[in-house]
Amino acid sequence: KRFMADLRLKRLGDAVVKFESNVEHQFQLSPYESPFDDYAEMIIQFGYVTLFAAAFPMAAVFALLNNLIEGRSDAFKIVQEHRRPEPSGAQDI
Repeated sequence: KRFMADLRLKRLGDAVVKFESNVEHQFQLSPYESPFDDYAEMIIQFGYVTLFAAAFPMAAVFALLNNLIEGRSDAFKIVQEHRRPEPSGAQDI
């Protein structure tokens, strides 16, 4: 037990700093609820682009750029700001 406590404490000069493991860090993050909101936002945007395509054809290009940026920001959010989702079983494929 003493050995495990020594692994988490490191001495830097006169200060003793506590290091947390990757598992402890991930446990402190907020849980990721579901990707439904992320998907719904893109589906609504697709609806608007198709609805107004005749009036503003450049909307498709702007939507593509927005989706590229949004995809990267959602990926960063899932990987860095939220903990891993709980695994759940499925009945079938």
